[in-house]
Amino acid sequence: MGRNELNDDEAMRALLAAYEEPVVVPPPSQLSRRVIAALPKASPATLRAERRRRALGGRLAIATPLTLVLLLNMIGLWGLLGDSTGPARLFASLNTSFGEAIFVLTLAAKPILNLLTVPGPATLLVALTLLAAGAWGWWQLVRVELLHARAEVG
Repeated sequence: MGRNELNDDEAMRALLAAYEEPVVVPPPSQLSRRVIAALPKASPATLRAERRRRALGGRLAIATPLTLVLLLNMIGLWGLLGDSTGPARLFASLNTSFGEAIFVLTLAAKPILNLLTVPGPATLLVALTLLAAGAWGWWQLVRVELLHARAEVG
């Protein structure tokens, strides 16, 4: 630090002193001791390993439910496209209430799948209904924005 820098600093402090700015405040007592106490006690390698472990735990927390959902979807597709009793037999017997519930859900989903996969009048009707509903919703949004724009102008 050169001599001019110190003079500049002193000149700036003198200029700001007329406005009572800045007020020099002594540092808190034992500041360095508190900073050192707040530093981590573990080595950097240990901290990196801990960070990696936490990141892996977060990935597993996301991947586990996602894998379960994908597995159940594959089992559901097996029941829809192949053997309807397959998923029920995989989890329980068809004689149990749980097995019957899975079997009923599989049979209930088959017409929905057929409606979406087999081209025909019903699929066309569903597609046109969805298109009309989307166009109506879009127009409602545009109409509201146009009303707001007219209110702001006029």
